[in-house]
Amino acid sequence: MTSTLPDGAVPRSAGPAPGESREVTVAYETLLDETAAFFVRLGLPEGRARLAAEALCYGDLTGMDSHGVFNLARLYGPLLRSGGADPAAEPLVLRDLGPCVVVDHRRALGLWAASEAMDLAVERAARCGIGLVSVRGATHFGCAGVHAKRAADRGMIGVVASNCGGQRIARPPLGAAALLGTNPLSVAAPALAGRPFVLDMSTTVVPTGRVRTAARDGREAPEGWL
Repeated sequence: MTSTLPDGAVPRSAGPAPGESREVTVAYETLLDETAAFFVRLGLPEGRARLAAEALCYGDLTGMDSHGVFNLARLYGPLLRSGGADPAAEPLVLRDLGPCVVVDHRRALGLWAASEAMDLAVERAARCGIGLVSVRGATHFGCAGVHAKRAADRGMIGVVASNCGGQRIARPPLGAAALLGTNPLSVAAPALAGRPFVLDMSTTVVPTGRVRTAARDGREAPEGWL
């Protein structure tokens, strides 16, 4: 796979010659280890840093590089350094009704916290037949599909949805003002052995990350994206 290494990482291949592309080929395990180390340096406990790295590298592994390690320096590093996300946050259960739970993530990094929320939903579904975890105080969680897939890997149907906070970049149908976010949605279900069905989509034409990666690569955004 090809991707941009996190700060401080050293590629196993020689660096590019002047004027050549800065893209390097990186083994998945190397990228995973370096990404986890990046999060540890910013204060995340090792287990949660690894979970966050797995969620982030999933984007590059599945061809959704707009939600992969491209976002380390652009989004997650600044989010953690500025206090927008708390590396030491511990989610707090506000209400527990058995199959339904309300959790305050307390600005935990969404890359690991959303996976833990899905694991809680799976545990409740196994016990009660359905598990619904509603989260407040969340931060950006990367690909919605990586979290929904955790349910499918356990033989269940997983659904992840987010309102993207106060993003307000999209107009409602026939609306004049931008009121909505990209509001991602993912549904995952068991299918072939080791290959679950995963729908992972934005409710806008494309997620904003696709526009950013097009700008990074010098590609024009197709008509209708904006």
